[in-house]
Amino acid sequence: KALMSALICGVTAVLVQSKVDLWHTGRIVQFSVNVQHNWHFFELPAFAVLGAFAGLAGSLFNELNIRVIRWRKAHFKNWRVTEVCVFGAVTGVINFVTPYGSGSLLDLLGDMFQDCTTGSTLEVCQDSNITTMVKLLILGSLKLLLFIYAVGTYLPAGVLVPSLAIGAVFGRAFGIFFRALQENYSSLYVFEECFDQQFCVIPGAYAIVGAAGMLTGVTRMSICLAIIMFELTGSLEYLVPVIIGILCAKWTGEAIGVEGLYEIGIEENKLPFLDPKREFSHPSVAEDIYKNKQFMVLTAKECTVGGINDLLSKKEVTGYPVVSTMEEKTLLGYATVKSIAGAVQEEMMRTGHVLGPEALLRFTPPTAADPLVEGEFDISRVVESSMLQVEPSCPVSRLLYIFKSLGSHHVMVSKRSVFVGLVSKKDLITFMRAVEHEEHEEERELVHSQKPNSPTSASHKRSH
Repeated sequence: KALMSALICGVTAVLVQSKVDLWHTGRIVQFSVNVQHNWHFFELPAFAVLGAFAGLAGSLFNELNIRVIRWRKAHFKNWRVTEVCVFGAVTGVINFVTPYGSGSLLDLLGDMFQDCTTGSTLEVCQDSNITTMVKLLILGSLKLLLFIYAVGTYLPAGVLVPSLAIGAVFGRAFGIFFRALQENYSSLYVFEECFDQQFCVIPGAYAIVGAAGMLTGVTRMSICLAIIMFELTGSLEYLVPVIIGILCAKWTGEAIGVEGLYEIGIEENKLPFLDPKREFSHPSVAEDIYKNKQFMVLTAKECTVGGINDLLSKKEVTGYPVVSTMEEKTLLGYATVKSIAGAVQEEMMRTGHVLGPEALLRFTPPTAADPLVEGEFDISRVVESSMLQVEPSCPVSRLLYIFKSLGSHHVMVSKRSVFVGLVSKKDLITFMRAVEHEEHEEERELVHSQKPNSPTSASHKRSH
């Protein structure tokens, strides 16, 4: 049903856009590419080199951007609006005086993709190769510096279009350099395919590859990005070079060891996102996650509305484990705060009066041997008795598998049906991050101690 709805919406959007002509290109794509020449096989290594460079530039952006964000949090936390105003003014001045940079990023991106034909009116086609290449390198470097600082400021700063535009600028500069190389050494055997061709190496094609590679280096997108580039440009001829550039950019970024922008943001903000491909091999158990923690629980009987409100005032949680008594702590189930509030409202509507703080709430069904007492209300329907349970000795790797496979938000820990703890997805992710950080610090200390000039190694030498 969802896929069919998405298909109908997509077809409707394409039909409407084809009639409206939103981009004034006569096509449904945003950037109409007019490259009139196909690529050659000798250009494949150049596309791969450009992709690797774009992956390196994207990884450099990710590393510098997170450092700028941390510096900003420490120095401009109370000056966010002022920072945005000053940065906007500086950006406007730099873009005004920079060659090819006075227009919008979308216009710049569209110009980078075009081919310089005879009589072309594009600004990037008016100067010589050397002048254009130098101007593009200056423009790309300044845009990259502004991009590094802009992402993370107190205003919406996108990633998609700036990454594509910067990659396209560097890609076109690389294409101009490679075209000059081919024209100066046209007699070489490697350039035999260009014999009797006026235009052989097309800088616009390298702009497309550079744009895709830069966005891959920043976000680590691969197959999805190849489809996006095809949709943006409508050019199927350069799909193979784009894929080569994307793969080389992705491999370069992974080889350097810098994660994608979104993964870095998740780690920096401690968001409870669990990667389906994540693995954990540390020999820790469930008890290590919740040890030294105090859990608030609800008893099956004698719970009052005022008591639950007091618990919520101490710590805001999504729900509470339900046990038989505080002495036995036999686990009966789990009740969410939302379901308890809904049940209390239903009882108020049924009885016609407000439940006071002293009203008793019962989380087990009444029986003939244990009926409801006066002033007690049965809300046992809110208790989820079919919850996941593990032993305290359950390995964390198995817990991780349970959370990934079943998509659970929390798992109860019990021993012989006695409640001993609770592990939420956020607790699990926080614990794994702490363990991995510890292991990383130990590895750094070990590497530092093994260096010839380190104090530890020097003391070992003196002892020997």
